Amino acid sequence: MIQQTGKNIFNEHGGLVRGVLIRHLVLPAHRHDSMKILDWISANVSEPLVSIMNQYTPFDFIDDTYKELKRNVTRMEYYRVVRYAENHGINGYTQQKSAVGEKYVPDFDLSGL
Repeated sequence: MIQQTGKNIFNEHGGLVRGVLIRHLVLPAHRHDSMKILDWISANVSEPLVSIMNQYTPFDFIDDTYKELKRNVTRMEYYRVVRYAENHGINGYTQQKSAVGEKYVPDFDLSGL
Protein backbone atom coordinates (compact mmCIF):
# COMPACT_ATOMS: atom_id res chain seq x y z
CA MET A 1 0.00 0.00 0.00
CA ILE A 2 2.79 2.43 0.88
CA GLN A 3 4.44 1.78 -2.49
CA GLN A 4 1.14 2.73 -4.18
CA THR A 5 0.49 5.93 -2.24
CA GLY A 6 4.00 7.20 -1.56
CA LYS A 7 4.91 9.35 1.42
CA ASN A 8 2.19 10.75 3.63
CA ILE A 9 0.91 14.16 2.55
CA PHE A 10 -0.93 16.40 5.01
CA ASN A 11 -3.12 19.45 4.42
CA GLU A 12 -2.64 22.80 6.17
CA HIS A 13 -4.75 21.58 9.11
CA GLY A 14 -2.64 18.46 9.67
CA GLY A 15 -5.15 16.08 8.11
CA LEU A 16 -3.85 13.17 6.05
CA VAL A 17 -4.63 13.83 2.39
CA ARG A 18 -2.68 10.98 0.84
CA GLY A 19 -0.72 8.12 2.29
CA VAL A 20 -1.14 5.27 4.74
CA LEU A 21 -2.39 5.23 8.31
CA ILE A 22 -1.96 1.90 10.08
CA ARG A 23 -4.75 1.23 12.56
CA HIS A 24 -3.97 -1.10 15.45
CA LEU A 25 -6.53 -2.32 17.98
CA VAL A 26 -5.10 -3.12 21.41
CA LEU A 27 -6.73 -6.22 22.90
CA PRO A 28 -7.13 -6.99 26.61
CA ALA A 29 -4.23 -8.99 28.08
CA HIS A 30 -2.26 -8.70 24.80
CA ARG A 31 -0.22 -5.52 25.18
CA HIS A 32 3.00 -7.45 24.57
CA ASP A 33 1.60 -8.63 21.23
CA SER A 34 0.86 -4.99 20.39
CA MET A 35 4.45 -4.12 21.23
CA LYS A 36 5.72 -6.87 18.91
CA ILE A 37 3.54 -5.49 16.12
CA LEU A 38 4.90 -1.99 16.74
CA ASP A 39 8.44 -3.43 16.59
CA TRP A 40 7.63 -4.94 13.20
CA ILE A 41 6.10 -1.71 11.94
CA SER A 42 9.11 0.28 13.14
CA ALA A 43 11.54 -2.10 11.44
CA ASN A 44 9.65 -2.44 8.15
CA VAL A 45 7.80 0.81 7.49
CA SER A 46 9.55 4.09 6.75
CA GLU A 47 8.04 6.96 8.78
CA PRO A 48 5.00 4.98 9.98
CA LEU A 49 1.82 6.76 11.00
CA VAL A 50 -0.14 4.58 13.44
CA SER A 51 -3.53 4.95 15.08
CA ILE A 52 -3.49 3.01 18.34
CA MET A 53 -7.08 2.14 19.17
CA ASN A 54 -8.52 1.16 22.54
CA GLN A 55 -12.12 0.71 21.52
CA TYR A 56 -12.30 -3.06 21.93
CA THR A 57 -15.76 -3.88 23.29
CA PRO A 58 -16.48 -7.30 24.87
CA PHE A 59 -19.81 -9.02 24.24
CA ASP A 60 -21.73 -11.73 26.11
CA PHE A 61 -21.39 -14.24 23.28
CA ILE A 62 -17.61 -14.58 23.75
CA ASP A 63 -16.79 -18.13 24.79
CA ASP A 64 -15.25 -18.72 28.23
CA THR A 65 -12.25 -20.22 26.42
CA TYR A 66 -11.19 -16.63 25.73
CA LYS A 67 -11.67 -15.11 29.19
CA GLU A 68 -9.22 -12.31 28.51
CA LEU A 69 -11.53 -11.05 25.75
CA LYS A 70 -14.50 -10.77 28.11
CA ARG A 71 -13.30 -7.42 29.45
CA ASN A 72 -12.24 -4.00 28.19
CA VAL A 73 -8.64 -2.95 27.71
CA THR A 74 -7.38 -1.40 30.94
CA ARG A 75 -6.03 2.13 31.04
CA MET A 76 -2.61 0.69 32.01
CA GLU A 77 -2.55 -1.73 29.06
CA TYR A 78 -3.44 0.95 26.56
CA TYR A 79 -1.04 3.59 27.85
CA ARG A 80 1.83 1.11 28.03
CA VAL A 81 1.35 0.41 24.32
CA VAL A 82 1.09 4.14 23.55
CA ARG A 83 4.26 4.92 25.55
CA TYR A 84 6.06 2.04 23.84
CA ALA A 85 5.20 3.52 20.43
CA GLU A 86 6.34 6.97 21.53
CA ASN A 87 9.62 5.60 22.90
CA HIS A 88 10.25 3.87 19.56
CA GLY A 89 9.65 6.97 17.47
CA ILE A 90 6.30 5.90 16.05
CA ASN A 91 4.03 8.86 15.35
CA GLY A 92 0.30 8.81 15.03
CA TYR A 93 -2.92 9.06 16.94
CA THR A 94 -4.48 7.77 20.12
CA GLN A 95 -8.09 7.58 21.26
CA GLN A 96 -9.91 8.90 24.26
CA LYS A 97 -11.32 6.26 26.58
CA SER A 98 -14.79 7.64 25.83
CA ALA A 99 -14.56 6.02 22.36
CA VAL A 100 -15.30 2.62 23.93
CA GLY A 101 -18.69 0.97 24.19
CA GLU A 102 -21.49 -0.77 22.40
CA LYS A 103 -22.83 2.51 21.03
CA TYR A 104 -19.82 2.55 18.67
CA VAL A 105 -20.48 -0.96 17.33
CA PRO A 106 -22.69 -1.12 14.24
CA ASP A 107 -25.73 -3.40 14.26
CA PHE A 108 -24.67 -6.56 12.44
CA ASP A 109 -28.05 -7.98 11.42
CA LEU A 110 -26.55 -10.00 8.55
CA SER A 111 -28.82 -8.27 6.03
CA GLY A 112 -27.50 -8.41 2.51
CA LEU A 113 -25.95 -11.86 2.93
